Amino acid sequence: MKIILLLTCFIPVAYCTLIIIRRGDDKLWEEYKNHFSKKYSDLDDALKRPIFDKALQEMWEHNKGYHKGEQSFSMGLNHFSDMTDDEINALASGLEDKMECNNKSLLYSPPSNHPIPDGIDWNKRGYVTRVMNQGKCGACWAFSGVAALEGQLKRRHGKLVKLSEQQLTDCSTLTGNSKCGGGQMCRAYEAAIVHGGVDTEDSYPYEDEGGDCRFSPENIGSPIKGYLEIPYGDEHALLMAVALIGPVAAGLDGYRPKFRHYKSGIYDDPGCSNTTLDHALTITGYGTENGKDYWIVKNSWSTRWGEDGFAKMIRNKNNQCGLASRAVFPVLDAKPDGSPVLLGPRAM
Repeated sequence: MKIILLLTCFIPVAYCTLIIIRRGDDKLWEEYKNHFSKKYSDLDDALKRPIFDKALQEMWEHNKGYHKGEQSFSMGLNHFSDMTDDEINALASGLEDKMECNNKSLLYSPPSNHPIPDGIDWNKRGYVTRVMNQGKCGACWAFSGVAALEGQLKRRHGKLVKLSEQQLTDCSTLTGNSKCGGGQMCRAYEAAIVHGGVDTEDSYPYEDEGGDCRFSPENIGSPIKGYLEIPYGDEHALLMAVALIGPVAAGLDGYRPKFRHYKSGIYDDPGCSNTTLDHALTITGYGTENGKDYWIVKNSWSTRWGEDGFAKMIRNKNNQCGLASRAVFPVLDAKPDGSPVLLGPRAM
C-alpha cells in the first residue's frame, strides 16, 4: 500500500496537520463523506468519487511544490472537493460580472502623505464578526457588504454588532439585486440607505435562501448614509482605505480551483483574473511576509475553508484577482446635501 502525505485539515484525529492518505483503498473517501455529512445514492457516489480523486491529485501535486518552497500557499480538502465546476459556481459565487450602481462618481480620495502601519489585522483588533457560510445562496455580496459595514460601525461608534446579511439579500431587489441569484455590494448599500439602516442578525437571521423583505426600523443595528468606491484598479488607494478606514468589501475572481481549495499561506495564482469577477469577500487587513505583500480577506464559505475562513492573498502584483477592481466601503454620515462624508476617528 502506497503512503502519501498531504497537507489538509479535515479528519477529526488530525486537524490541521499532515495526514496519511492510503492510495488503493476507499477509507479516505468514506472519511471525507462522513466528516462533511455527504450522503449519496450509489449512482451519485459513483459520479462524485472521480471528482474527489481528481481534486485530491491536484492538491497532492501542488502541495509537493509547496513543501519544496516552490509555491507560496497550500491546498486542502473541504466541502467543495467533490463538486463539479457548475455546482461550485452556483453555490459559492453570486457577484454580478458588470458593476452597475447609482453612485459611480463618488470615489475615495486617500489623504496624501498620511502615515500607515506596515501591517494591520482588523480581526485581531475587534472590527470583524465571526465567519459565516453563505451556503447554497449566491449572496456573497451581502456578506461582503455587511462585514464592511460592521467595521465602519465599530470605527464610528466603538461597538461591534453582528448585522443581517438576510436583510440585504431579501430587501435589495428594489435597487436591482436578485436575492440568491446574484447582486452587488453597492446596490445592497443603496437599498439599505433607502430603508435607513441594516437590522441586527439577531432580529433578522440568515436563512440560506431569499425571502420577502422583513426589515424593521425598530431593529436597526447600524445606520448607513452612503458608500465610496475605490478608484478602479488602484491598489494604493485600497491600501490606504484598509489602513485608515477599516474593512473594505471587494470583488474578485473566485472561480479558480486553487482558490476553492486554498488552505494556508499567501495565495498567488498568475492565472487569477483582475477583470472577470464572480465572487465577493471582505478585505480585513494587509501585511508582508518573506518579502511578499499580501491582503487579509474574510470569506463567506465557512471556517472549513482557508485559515478558519480567512486567507492571505498576494498584494502589489498587478492587482491579481481584481481585489482593487470593484472595492467599496459604506459611510455612516452625510452632508446636508445627502452626500456621504467620512467622520469619526481613523480606524488606526
